[in-house]
Amino acid sequence: RVQRQRLRVHMVAGRLEPRAVRGLLARLDQGYTIGMERRRGGAQVSSSPAGPFLRFPTATGDSVVLKGRSWQRRRLRTEAAEAARAGHIVTLILLSPSTLYHRVRFADNGYWEQVGGLWGRSERDGRLVQPWRFRGRVAAEVRRVADQRLILG
Repeated sequence: RVQRQRLRVHMVAGRLEPRAVRGLLARLDQGYTIGMERRRGGAQVSSSPAGPFLRFPTATGDSVVLKGRSWQRRRLRTEAAEAARAGHIVTLILLSPSTLYHRVRFADNGYWEQVGGLWGRSERDGRLVQPWRFRGRVAAEVRRVADQRLILG
């Protein structure tokens, strides 16, 4: 019942098509049915692992922040990949002179990349347009992710 209401809210807000709601509800009902038919206690944990316990890979170097304008992206992405290969936790911030929303991804080359407009919002509950200068915006975004990316000072 709660999930159905959540889907309706998204549909009314225009984030979901009515046909998508029907499909999602059908899959939810199917999942509930399968779950109710499943026997309890049927799962088993292997007593002979396929291999030894492996440590989670972590970066060994310092955290590195690279920043620049959207037209510098090719050079900065190359630098970010090189720093990541050297073992650093790398955050690349690329800003365009626009109000585009920010997007964050973990690049295949092993670094965090944030792309968006200098005046665009980076958090879902942020204002649509925000007055910033480049240096201040970068500093604010670095502060926002500093704990997760081990960025000091």
